[in-house]
Amino acid sequence: MALSEHKRLFPGRSARLPSNWIMHRFVLAFLFCMTLVAPAAAEPRALSVPPGDRLPAEAWVAEGKGRPVPGRVPGDPSRAALPDPSMLAFDVLQYANQFLIDPDNGFLMGMTEILLTPVEGVIEEIRLDFHDNMYVHSVSWNDPYYSGGLLFEHRDDILRIRLARPIAYTEATFVTVVFSGAPQPSGFFGFEFQELPDGGTAVVSISEPWSAPSWWPCKDEIADKAIFDTKILVPAGMTAVSNGQLVSGPTPVAELDPALEALRLASGIKAESAAFDLFHWHESYMMSTYHFSLAIADYVELADTWTGEGGTIPIRHYVFPYLEENAREDFNVLPAQLDFCTEMLGPYPFAGEKYGMATMIWQGAMEHPTATTYGDYYVTGDHWYDDIIIHELSHQWFGNLITPSDWTQIWLNEGFATYFEGLWREHTIGGNALRWYMYARRLFTWWRGPLVRDGANPNPEYFFENMVYYKGAWVLHMYRRLVGDETFFATLRAYVETPELRYANADSDDFIAVCEATSGMELDWFFDQWLYRSTNPVLLLGTRNYADAPGDRFVDLNFTQVQADDPVYGDAPYRLPIEVRLRGAALDTTVQVWMEEKAQSFTIPVSAEATEITVDPQGWLLHELQALVDVGEPVRISPVLKPLPPMPNPLPGRGVIRWSMSAASVDEVAIFDLRGRRVAAFASPMQGPGERQIAWDGRDFDGRPCPSGVYIYAVTCRELDRPDVPPHRTTGRLSLAR
Repeated sequence: MALSEHKRLFPGRSARLPSNWIMHRFVLAFLFCMTLVAPAAAEPRALSVPPGDRLPAEAWVAEGKGRPVPGRVPGDPSRAALPDPSMLAFDVLQYANQFLIDPDNGFLMGMTEILLTPVEGVIEEIRLDFHDNMYVHSVSWNDPYYSGGLLFEHRDDILRIRLARPIAYTEATFVTVVFSGAPQPSGFFGFEFQELPDGGTAVVSISEPWSAPSWWPCKDEIADKAIFDTKILVPAGMTAVSNGQLVSGPTPVAELDPALEALRLASGIKAESAAFDLFHWHESYMMSTYHFSLAIADYVELADTWTGEGGTIPIRHYVFPYLEENAREDFNVLPAQLDFCTEMLGPYPFAGEKYGMATMIWQGAMEHPTATTYGDYYVTGDHWYDDIIIHELSHQWFGNLITPSDWTQIWLNEGFATYFEGLWREHTIGGNALRWYMYARRLFTWWRGPLVRDGANPNPEYFFENMVYYKGAWVLHMYRRLVGDETFFATLRAYVETPELRYANADSDDFIAVCEATSGMELDWFFDQWLYRSTNPVLLLGTRNYADAPGDRFVDLNFTQVQADDPVYGDAPYRLPIEVRLRGAALDTTVQVWMEEKAQSFTIPVSAEATEITVDPQGWLLHELQALVDVGEPVRISPVLKPLPPMPNPLPGRGVIRWSMSAASVDEVAIFDLRGRRVAAFASPMQGPGERQIAWDGRDFDGRPCPSGVYIYAVTCRELDRPDVPPHRTTGRLSLAR
């Protein structure tokens, strides 16, 4: 993604208070501007500060709100995925953010008031995450014994604030930071000013995983959840969307009195665009800093309501005008999906607040609590991306209600939301749709490392590799088969209803504890192998048909695990329940065997000769099968089709798509863009068992170069000697980079 060049009005530096006269006027004007409108206070909720008011700091300590779970081990502060250990010394209870947005100059000004309390002992310094390219004008303290400016230092992307006196864990206090700047791209996104196809402007933020400090000062620690109160001043006519409930707005702020005029001059806002609207949002439920978002544009609001378990909530979508017709069609699936999710998981977690989508220019979506940010790419008007809508909706429970304890546990977000895509297909289309959905997501040839991530890795892409989504979904899928549907769905409900986890944080052990309590089973063996091993099961199968006496027939199944040794677990075998379907002229039965050793044989009595054997016929086991027919009466092993990595990937305009098929077949390869449009197709002549490939020059049916991006290829193989057998299909992904 590309950001326009932004002018840096004020370079970053260390200071006590700004001495420049215009800076003084800027701070005073900003504070004055944000108090021009006095909105009515909304009814307070549990764990809530009423909008427009502040709970006395002492009350937070007395009620014990926001206390983190003790015992978390701090990480190396140089690692982006883990917090600065000094930041674990205090707990943030509330952020009160106030922003003035200047889209013309790609600039924002803000004031963040932080309510915090020490975790234990006393603290004399507060450290906040904040990128160096942003400018800190002042830091002040509202304390019973001291009120005024504080010494601070801003460097190495850390804002260090020296308190005028030590504060103890029995106290809570307010610290206020005034800042401005032109946010720069960070991580996957950060904060961006976007130019729309119709000539309009959008201002949006995506802070996952750790980009929030690129545009506002905070303790950017996933486990420190807080309440958010947000006031946003935008050019008149624009709509500003944030988390939670709209307290007031748009409220016009148009009179250019001397104080506001000073603000306009200091910020560089043009006179003709110096009229503003104020939006006040309040999120009453605890959330992490990466969940806090702004979405600002000349939106069209699509309003509806939904009533289900837990009551009625407003549905509010905010869409670009040129997407309105498509959005009305695509988003009308949301009420049915809310029915589906609440039937499984209980009431919508943000009772009394909205849910909906706010569009942006992006090929992605982000599950911000109550207001998912939704890429324009997915607004097609044909329901092609209903999977994305259910994915982000399910995140309101898995990720927003219960948030991972740290980024190593991100499968608890993405694996769960990915499996809900499959569950939605199962619900709307049928069980076979779930089977094929999961089958297309077991391409572990491309996966690396264990599912529980390594917190030492500073690359955000590592934490969001497709393995986290796909293997995470497979863990749930296999656990479902292990315990049965009734126990599985009871486990999901019990997990999101666990009081200690709601609006708080969880790790894999917390989820496993719920699984064990609900199922009555000891499950370390199951989760250890799927969460912490880097390799995945690869099986060889040898078979033999024989008869001891007339009428006494048997099939021998000889399984061997041949996956590479694991870096930690070595050659330890997986413990696998393997389903096998045996078919013949007078035989059709499915058996389950438990494999607990590297090599294991099973003798299965059968009523007639087995001429075909299918391993995992219903697609419940994450594995790769390499068939090996042993001596004895002929047995046909169901052919195995699997994709192989394209070469090269990304394709620099031309490359080779590869796959393997264990039986002779005639094949076809079709290539689709991410909208599902078929852009190219190729036929492959009859070939024997083995690896196959076909070249693609990156052009579509008409010979036009396809744009750079991600494409899906689908391989279909037909066995000519068995016309009664359905075609075999698989899919893969490739990138085209010109």
